[in-house]
Amino acid sequence: NDKGQLNVYVGILGEYTHTNIMLGIKGEDNIKSFAYSLREMKAKYNEWKGVARANGVTDYSKEMDIPFPNVEIYWKGSSKWYSTFSRNFIKMKFLVSDDGSASVGCGGEAEDWDNEYITEQWYFLFTSADEIEGLIKVLDVEKIKNKLSSKQNTDDLFN
Repeated sequence: NDKGQLNVYVGILGEYTHTNIMLGIKGEDNIKSFAYSLREMKAKYNEWKGVARANGVTDYSKEMDIPFPNVEIYWKGSSKWYSTFSRNFIKMKFLVSDDGSASVGCGGEAEDWDNEYITEQWYFLFTSADEIEGLIKVLDVEKIKNKLSSKQNTDDLFN
């Protein structure tokens, strides 16, 4: 952003397929903390998935006690972007479906910071450890900084 703070926005799903929704993670420390929480979640997911499979568990859910940093939720209405205050939205749940397949995800309702009557349902879901790892990889702060730096260096060529 303009203040030199590194922010990351991750596209997530909403109530309607045409709604653009983003999870905003602000600041290097929060980005690193979010990635760390994802690593913990991935380990717990793998552990619990193995337990569920070994014991024939189906149709089950349990909240994972893994803290995530505060985030913001942004969504686009018909003509305007809305956003929430920064808070702890992320409460991950381990889910086992009727067929025994395991996933982990969370969701909820976002309320616009300026108008409590403007809300949006949001959620995100991981169906494999590889999907979790994919998000961890893109949240590597050093890689993000290097990419931004290389773009700025290229832009400097055309002053």
